[in-house]
Amino acid sequence: MTRDTRPDEGTDETSAAGFQRVLVDAMASTGTVLFLVARLLFVTGRFVAVGVAIAGATVADDGVQASIRRWFLLDGNRWVIAGGITAFAFVGTFLLSATGFVGVEEGGFVTTMFSAFISGLFSLVPIVVSVNQLTVSRVVGSISEIQEQMESARGFQRQVASMSVETDVVSTKPAPFLGAVISLLRNRAEGLQQAVDDGSAAMQTAVDEYVAVLQTQAGHVEERFDGDRQRLGDLLVPMMGDNYPQNVQDARRIESSYADELSDHACELLQDLQDLSTTLDLLRQYYKAMYIQQELSRLSRWIGYTGIGAFFVSIVVVMGFAQGQPFAGWPLLLDLSVSFALASVVLPFAVLLSFVVKIATITARTAAPGPFTPLRETPAYARHRND
Repeated sequence: MTRDTRPDEGTDETSAAGFQRVLVDAMASTGTVLFLVARLLFVTGRFVAVGVAIAGATVADDGVQASIRRWFLLDGNRWVIAGGITAFAFVGTFLLSATGFVGVEEGGFVTTMFSAFISGLFSLVPIVVSVNQLTVSRVVGSISEIQEQMESARGFQRQVASMSVETDVVSTKPAPFLGAVISLLRNRAEGLQQAVDDGSAAMQTAVDEYVAVLQTQAGHVEERFDGDRQRLGDLLVPMMGDNYPQNVQDARRIESSYADELSDHACELLQDLQDLSTTLDLLRQYYKAMYIQQELSRLSRWIGYTGIGAFFVSIVVVMGFAQGQPFAGWPLLLDLSVSFALASVVLPFAVLLSFVVKIATITARTAAPGPFTPLRETPAYARHRND
């Protein structure tokens, strides 16, 4: 009996039809998935476009730009700024390495890069030495020079205390001492308004405008008061945009314009306000000098701490990549390690930048004490009023 070995035509047709159906279903499913992905990308793109447009419009606003600049240069916490720069370096490096844009798998490339970082970190040594020299130059002096500085400071305190009717002794702490001066300023300003109540309308208007400026300046400083042990930087920031020498000029202008109407008591109050405005200007300069000295000391210390850490991390990376690629078979761990090492190297430079920009900004603002104030010395973001 002979078996029929010819292929079953019906079976082949059934298989072909089934394959066609599977192919059609797969194409339909793929088309559906592609359609959903396209819709998702379209919706996401619209959200991103709207977000970018809103962010662009917000950043383009002059007020927002001024607030951002002021926060970065003056108000912002220096460690938050340094941490943000370091985090940006970490995330950026990780994304570039994870996507293959940066070849961290190449041991020679990583070794060469971190060897260059080690050489660059040595540049921090002269920076730290120079900063310490600036600090020491203000501290070192002869006994007579130190004694003269101490007597000058005590005389300044006695001068402020003599204007107070409540006490003959003022605090030696910066914040309470500044608070005492601000309290005297408010007291004399309110007394001046009462002293000209019987004067002409023009004189009262001029005095009211002058007193309003003084009260606003006092309010700016009082808003930042937060206990007796307050940092000098927190006291300096609200004082940076106020033109105290202009207060003296305005008081003299009132004296000159209404000399026939002002009483002796009003003239005394105007003189006190001039002295207090000069005192605030002197305090701002003195506090600024002490603040810069303290910040330079802190800066040199933190650069040393972060710099030595970055140096050791760089050495470990170079040693790890010297004989090939570490973490073989663990690409994610490799990307994270290199990103962390690079962020460690960036940290000391981020600390240097974050502290230096604030020190430089405070140094540049009100660089000339007294009646001669350079044009645009206090820019819009640091100015509380148009002088």
